[in-house]
Amino acid sequence: MPRLQMQRAPSYLSLFLATLCVAAPFALRLPAQQQAPASEQGASPFQVVTSVVGSKGKVEGTRYVVDQPQTTFRLGQDKQVIVYFEWKGPAGPHHLKGTWLDPSGKVNSVGTFDYVAPGPEFSGYWVLTLNPAMQRGMWALQAQIDGKPAGVQTFRITGAPLPPPAPTASQIYQQAMASTVFVVALDNHGDPIRQGSGFFIAQGEVATTFGTIDGASQIEIDLPDGSHLTTQEVLGWSRQENWALLELKGAMAPALKPAPANGWEVGGSCYVLSSPGPGARTIERVAITGTLPGKVKRFSVSWEGKDISYGSPVLDSRGRAIGLLASGPNPMQALRDRGPGYTGIVYYAAIAPVVPISAFEGVGASRTPTTLEQMSAEGLLIPPLAREPQVGYAVLCSSFTQVGQTLAAGAPLSVFYERDKNVDVVVYWDPTRKIKANDQARFYDAENHLRLETKPLAISLDPDERVDTGWKIPISSLSPGVYRVDVVLGNTPQWRSYFRIRQ
Repeated sequence: MPRLQMQRAPSYLSLFLATLCVAAPFALRLPAQQQAPASEQGASPFQVVTSVVGSKGKVEGTRYVVDQPQTTFRLGQDKQVIVYFEWKGPAGPHHLKGTWLDPSGKVNSVGTFDYVAPGPEFSGYWVLTLNPAMQRGMWALQAQIDGKPAGVQTFRITGAPLPPPAPTASQIYQQAMASTVFVVALDNHGDPIRQGSGFFIAQGEVATTFGTIDGASQIEIDLPDGSHLTTQEVLGWSRQENWALLELKGAMAPALKPAPANGWEVGGSCYVLSSPGPGARTIERVAITGTLPGKVKRFSVSWEGKDISYGSPVLDSRGRAIGLLASGPNPMQALRDRGPGYTGIVYYAAIAPVVPISAFEGVGASRTPTTLEQMSAEGLLIPPLAREPQVGYAVLCSSFTQVGQTLAAGAPLSVFYERDKNVDVVVYWDPTRKIKANDQARFYDAENHLRLETKPLAISLDPDERVDTGWKIPISSLSPGVYRVDVVLGNTPQWRSYFRIRQ
């Protein structure tokens, strides 16, 4: 409700009409349609001589002057509306009432005051303070004296509403904390294999990275209030863009408000909510540094801090979610984003890509949940490594040689070229118990499709004996791209790595 200020001109402002009408160039005569109806005027002893509307006024001698009269007021520019009347009527004490009407005709507020008129000519005014929430359109002030009509003055309010002040970083932090969760991937024994972050984008829907849930048999969500819920249901996902949307029934945490579509720009700034450790959260302001290719228009931020918790929300200056921090335990993603000049081994993402919140629009409403069990059966998930891997060390290289009973591997590589004939894999086993099984190397593309595999080789492992295994795998059938290699014992992955083939 606008704050109403009511004022009346001091008694020394009683004006002689003959002088005023001749020497008042500031006055705006009230148009005929703004006068009270003739029947009401006939019944009222008070006659409007002049009405003026403006945003500023002052006393000059024995006169009240409205500076720069106007009938249109712009929110954010004008601070108030002053409506000034001069009347002719009976002298003596009077009760004056001004009723402000909004564009719909409803009463916005009312101001009253009492005044003793020393003569048949007197004046008064009302002030309406403007605020950004007020309706736009034609307003009116209806004046009454002693309950009788005493004039109507209309004016127009225009202008866009002023945006509310931006919240502080502390306020954004507290708001985001209420919607951000920890996401723990569990294996088929119920043991954690990976942890990341996530946040609610709708009631019962948690956004996180695909890399966080990849290979999980069950997912545990640690809620902001300290409680825990589990789920096996995934509403949507993209391995390439590294995002997933989980269904979490029974969760009552609020969702983060999404930022407007394309509400970010390169060179702008944003906030990242992350985690330095279990149960802890931090907030940091970072820059948006560029865009990344893909089906979804991702962008990158200038942050590679050690406290990164992938799946965390990326927020605009008002605390609205503009995206998901989408890198993480996905070296394929890291290899692809490193660019053509990189040839080293990658264990972490070199940039911090962000999937915009628009990637999740309509996903939860349009899809039936798929269980992790179904995804695993369809080969959509990468199985976790063995709980007790039997591999001591392994390497990808361009060649290896046998020296006695030992294999000597060449320099480790993560980038190969089409001209290279083979990708060599050398494994130095370090068993914890006696095992007889088949070992094998399997090659997968970026979508987890099996592309190559070696013939199963019977192997006997003993903690007291050293055993090395080496494969030379022709890669002529593989096109340029990023691939994963798993070394399996029986059917359980013992070691894995990633490499890239370039032209």
